[in-house]
Amino acid sequence: YLTHGVAESAPIDDFLRVFDGNLLLPFPAPDAVEPSYGRHHALEIAAKAKRVTLWIAVAFLFLYLFVSNRIYAHASTVILTLLDLGGLYISYLLLQKSLNIHNSAADKVCGVIQSGGCDDVLSTPAAKFFGLFGWSEVGFAYFSVSLAGLLIFPQWTGYLALCDVCCLPFSFWSVWYQKYRAHRWCTLCLSVQLTLWLLFFTYLAGGWFAGIFPMRIQLLVLIASYATVLLGVNALLPKFANITSDDNEQP
Repeated sequence: YLTHGVAESAPIDDFLRVFDGNLLLPFPAPDAVEPSYGRHHALEIAAKAKRVTLWIAVAFLFLYLFVSNRIYAHASTVILTLLDLGGLYISYLLLQKSLNIHNSAADKVCGVIQSGGCDDVLSTPAAKFFGLFGWSEVGFAYFSVSLAGLLIFPQWTGYLALCDVCCLPFSFWSVWYQKYRAHRWCTLCLSVQLTLWLLFFTYLAGGWFAGIFPMRIQLLVLIASYATVLLGVNALLPKFANITSDDNEQP
């Protein structure tokens, strides 16, 4: 049988125990058809085409910047790119968790260390930065800006390394809080902390900390970019939360 669009199976006795005896059996007539089917089908194809076009455009821009700015020419920048992409994906899963959006990939990752740990940790007051921004929002803003900065302005990589160092103390606090306060482990959160440390060692191995002093206006531009994206994500999330809430209330 199907439940919420997922195929399930159960012993016949268990099924009959919860089955209320009601069935909906459709018997379409030979000339039955969806009203305005042609228009609806065309709109469905157009919607899929928009998503495909978006991903093609993103892939094209990524490859263009990756090649034109010679990100591929240095092993450390290639690894930094992969780590930023990984951190961005993990933060995306955390954002979905914070919005109560079901994602099977997020559930599988969260269950690696402790089942339900991510949901428990994200529901604590410490899941928000100064009570204003969710840590998932901070992570999404950090990795997205870091990736964009690396691809567009590779000459700023030293400042990206400096920003990463400033984030490392948070990793100690996060692990301490999960172990001694929450007594629960968030696998996605720990994955973010691990990514920050892997970024640090990659910056260090690549020699990107050299020449960052004296600091220049580019560092302020980078910090402003982090703040802008964070504030933008924070402003948009309530709208997505409302949409999700409305969808969940529908019968």
